Amino acid sequence: MLEAAVELAERLGFSSFTMRDVAVAAGVSLGTLQYFYPSKDELVRAVALELADQVVQVAGQLPPGATDMRGVAGLDNLLTQAVESWWGIISSTPTRRLVTYEIATNGIRGGGPILDTALLQYRLNTAYITAMLVTCAEVARVNWAIDVDELGLFAMNFMDGYVLRWLLEPEASPASAQRRTLVKAIVAFAVEGDAT
Repeated sequence: MLEAAVELAERLGFSSFTMRDVAVAAGVSLGTLQYFYPSKDELVRAVALELADQVVQVAGQLPPGATDMRGVAGLDNLLTQAVESWWGIISSTPTRRLVTYEIATNGIRGGGPILDTALLQYRLNTAYITAMLVTCAEVARVNWAIDVDELGLFAMNFMDGYVLRWLLEPEASPASAQRRTLVKAIVAFAVEGDAT
């Protein structure tokens, strides 16, 4: 049912399909769908969480040989691989990314449960990035010179704008050099020494 909702959201936009459309696409009765998702707002929330989770599951894995990457140079390597892994997922699923922006836009316009969902998806994505920064620093045995939550928010804001620009102009997509600049900007806040 959830995958059917994701596919409809990708194809039509989440505001253009009904609960009945999802039930038909999933091959279940409307009552069955409403048992699991009593309202469309709850279904949209589940879609947003599913989309965030798909990125986290794949991009959150440390690369092979990560435990040998030490110091600022090792951190640079870890973050480069993490950002490229993230970009591989994002760039292969543009319509899914569009759904996340649609949820955010509708939340800003309408408030209520959709705004709560949009805020949740952004907070989860920021928490994922922050956790990745913590893990990479621990593996590389470096410390952050600034608050890691602030650094995670900075990275999230950059990535969000990067993806939005790419969705607007896919043929003039942001160069990989910009992703490299992000990594260099983050690494600039790393200092040698065991992470605390």
